[in-house]
Amino acid sequence: MFATIFTLMCLLSLTFIHLFGDTHDRSSIHDFQLVLGISMVPVILICLWFSARLCRPIQQIKDAAKQLETNDFKTPIPIHAQDELGELANIFNNLANTIQSNTHLKREIHEHQQTERALRDSEATMRVLLDAIPDLMFRIRRDGIFLDVQALPEDLLLPPDKFIGHKIGEVLPPEIAELALDRIERTFQTNENQSFEYRLTINDQNRYFEGRTAICAPNETLVIVRDITEHKQAEEAQKDAEQRVESVRRY
Repeated sequence: MFATIFTLMCLLSLTFIHLFGDTHDRSSIHDFQLVLGISMVPVILICLWFSARLCRPIQQIKDAAKQLETNDFKTPIPIHAQDELGELANIFNNLANTIQSNTHLKREIHEHQQTERALRDSEATMRVLLDAIPDLMFRIRRDGIFLDVQALPEDLLLPPDKFIGHKIGEVLPPEIAELALDRIERTFQTNENQSFEYRLTINDQNRYFEGRTAICAPNETLVIVRDITEHKQAEEAQKDAEQRVESVRRY
């Protein structure tokens, strides 16, 4: 722009010299150059102002584009006029907001996917651990309704699907159901684990079990039941042996 102004001034000077140089009026030439120089000052100032006004928004858009490229775009480009540059700045701000929103959304989706993956892995691990535990596990509501069962069918009095959704009294003998409900209620009242023992006849065999209760959720208990039949049989065998020994001593 400055080169154009300088070239224009030179051309005007040369034209004037060519037209009036033969008059040898050097003072007229000097006066013309002086007037021309003075008249060009406001032109130059206007050009400087227009150049700054044109270049500043372009530089702001350029800097903002670099920030957006590094995901560090925080301050929108200020809009000082409703001209083409102002419209361009507004479009760039909207585009930057859309890109940042999409970036945040992608990050949230990625984090959500990682959380779901970790949850699935945790559930799979927990399921493997539960399957490896030989004890029977029942999740029972405070009012005695079975919510979940983890046990082998041969260790149950009825198939597992006969437990879920039913009350304890509907699947177990009355005396065992009453005992279990009492221990479950005590667990909630004392906030302490409770235990109880009972005997069941399964497949024409007497089997002994020990149940332990623990609160696992609001109004829900986890009842872990262990088969202690061998232990009970060993105790009875030892007791019979002691009684025989005592009988022999008496005779």
